[in-house]
Order: sequence, then structure tokens, then C-alpha cells
Amino acid sequence: MATIVNPLTGLKDINGNVIPTDKAPMLNTGIFFNTSPDAKGSTPVPTTCDGVVGAAKQLTLSNFLQNYKIFDSTNDPSQKQNDIKSNLSLFRDGLVGSNIDQLQKIQSPALPTIQTYLQRVKTNQIPVLRQVNQCLQETTVPDTQELIEQRNTTSESKARLDAIKNMDSNVSYYEGWFPMFRPMTESSLFGLFATSIFLLLLSTAIFLKMAGVSLDIKFPSFGVESESVSYTPYILMGVGLSATVALIRWYFTKN
Repeated sequence: MATIVNPLTGLKDINGNVIPTDKAPMLNTGIFFNTSPDAKGSTPVPTTCDGVVGAAKQLTLSNFLQNYKIFDSTNDPSQKQNDIKSNLSLFRDGLVGSNIDQLQKIQSPALPTIQTYLQRVKTNQIPVLRQVNQCLQETTVPDTQELIEQRNTTSESKARLDAIKNMDSNVSYYEGWFPMFRPMTESSLFGLFATSIFLLLLSTAIFLKMAGVSLDIKFPSFGVESESVSYTPYILMGVGLSATVALIRWYFTKN
């Protein structure tokens, strides 16, 4: 793009002296990018996120930045600054330097051209550069939602694996501590059924005893018809012994 340097001439310093042209603030009004086709038919830069990302992938970094006048890698000594930021910074430094009177009324032939350029940068160039910055940031920031979902799924699978590998030491609130194989097997069902029958008979005998009913199991003695022998204590002892042996056998079998 051609260099169009506009010196802001006619300024005075704080002593009232006119500042020479070579020391006057200068602005290159030819540094801008087109957002729509101009009279010369130049190709406008992309302004949508899809277009910006596509251009960033196709072009080299230097060419991409140069298209948006963010950075220019050319070494042409006749072009002092070829990006918008440096161009404006150079103009600002010229305004605040050289002891320029900041309260004077500017009367310079280049003032309308400079004002038009600054208005174009404010309303046309800067919004596009902000859009480019936002699009590139959204492209480079990874989407963590899928990562969070995968992490939750992994944690849940690990918890299930630990529960399967150590079923007896990892029981839920509803499983409790009762010595029963998990998952339920056929032998466990028989053990549970026998235990329930034993507890039912024991509780029935206790309730009958409390009600004054004494349960006594007797068998006729051999050889003496008039006498009978009570086997109730022996039967209860046998049932208790059998249950104890079954529990001990289950414990050693489990370990």
C-alpha cells in the first residue's frame, strides 16, 4: 500500500514559535485494510470467524498479520511504520513531544485528512481487529466439556471395577454386613433358608416358653414301655452345633 504521509503543520510550541515541518507530527493515512471491495477491486479481508480462521490456516503468519495491518515484515526503508498500532503511536508521540502547546487551535491543511483517517480506524478497523482477536482466541481455547464428561465416566467405571474386585469389602448401604456371598449363589440361598427356619423355630419356642407352654420332645425308651426319655436338650444342642460348624466352614472357605 502506498505511503501517504500527512504532516500536521502549523503547530506552535509553548513559546509561540511555529514548529518546523520536519518535526511536526506525521500520520500515514495509507495504512488500512479494506473490509469491502473498493473502486480498485481489491479483495477485502475476511470479517467472519469462519473466514478469519480459514485465512489463518491457509496463509503464513507474516502474510496473515500483514493483511490486517497488524505487522508488516517488509524492510522497505521508505515505509517507517506499516501497521496501524505503530502508525498511531508515532503520531501520538509527535503530538505530545516538541513542547507543543496542547491548548492551541489547530489550523493545518492536513487536519481534515487526518481526522477522516482516525474516524475510519475507530469505526471500521478497530472493530474488525477485535473480531479477529476473539475468533482466534475461541479457536485456540480447548473445549473442556468433553474432557469433563470423559473424566466423570472414567471415575464411575473405576468405582464399578473396585466394587467388583472387592465385593465383600465394598458393600453399599443396602447390602449390610451379613455374611452372604455377593452376587447371590445357590448355596447362599440354601444357607439363608436354613438360617431363617432355625430363627423361626427358636423365636417360636421362646414365645411359647413366655406364654407358659413347655415344649418337650420325648421318645419311648427301648425295653421299658412305661417310661420315656426327653431328647429336647440334645436336639437343640445338635442344631446349634451344626450351625456353628457351618459358619466356621463358610468362613474358611471364603478366605
